[in-house]
Amino acid sequence: MLAVHREESEGVKGLQKTLEKTQVRFPVLLDPGAKLTARYSTTGFTTYVVDKQGKIRAVLEGTKTNRPTADSIFKELVDIWGPCRSQ
Repeated sequence: MLAVHREESEGVKGLQKTLEKTQVRFPVLLDPGAKLTARYSTTGFTTYVVDKQGKIRAVLEGTKTNRPTADSIFKELVDIWGPCRSQ
């Protein structure tokens, strides 16, 4: 699991605020100026689950004050790929 965070104004500080609010516990990359993420969302608050082939598998709508949480993202991942199994 890897996330790309769209941050247009506050850079790393904005990313840190988002990570604290959502409590995400997986790697998150920063897309300053929304150079790549703009093709998916004009607002930057919606979360997309994209597979290895680049196909959008889930869309979690979000707003500036109510973004998808780590739990809601994880639920989508489980619904798509099934539960994690330990070796």
